[in-house]
Amino acid sequence: MINLVNGGIFVSQVVQRRIVPHMVTWLFWSIGPYLAFAAQLSEGVGLPALVTFVVGLDPTVIFFVALFYGNSTWRISRFDVACGVAAAVGLILWAVFWEARLAILFAIVADALAAVPTFRKAFVDPATENWRLYGLLAASGLITYASSPERGFAVTAFAGYLALLGIALSVLIVIRSRQITPARP
Repeated sequence: MINLVNGGIFVSQVVQRRIVPHMVTWLFWSIGPYLAFAAQLSEGVGLPALVTFVVGLDPTVIFFVALFYGNSTWRISRFDVACGVAAAVGLILWAVFWEARLAILFAIVADALAAVPTFRKAFVDPATENWRLYGLLAASGLITYASSPERGFAVTAFAGYLALLGIALSVLIVIRSRQITPARP
């Protein structure tokens, strides 16, 4: 539920032009979780796999909303291309090996590489991001991780990664916002 609500808030902020998604990141964020979800299902992961599916659904909707409203960053640098290629290689490796735990690992690596352009954008222009939304992602990952009845890699790895990703982006956005916009006396 947290991820669905978070996705709705994110879409609303994209439409209102409060945040500007980096399309390379959001494109790959919309693909990787679906692959991890498929791998989790092949391992018999139950309800925690639903979180992984929603983590793919949200970026898919956000990607298309940002594309439709023209509120996105498409300035693609060589750095972005390198991250996108690395993410694509991770997805291809997953398809080649088709071993569930390896697939989840490759999906996490691909997702993390796809996040690099957003980390870069958050560092340079933190006003185009909202730390609370990534904080909710972290909360969702932590809740899923903590509430999983099993502790196997297939069950908890993606949730743990999402928690770390959300925390890292939230902290970066808060710190950079304070550095760029000093507090008023």
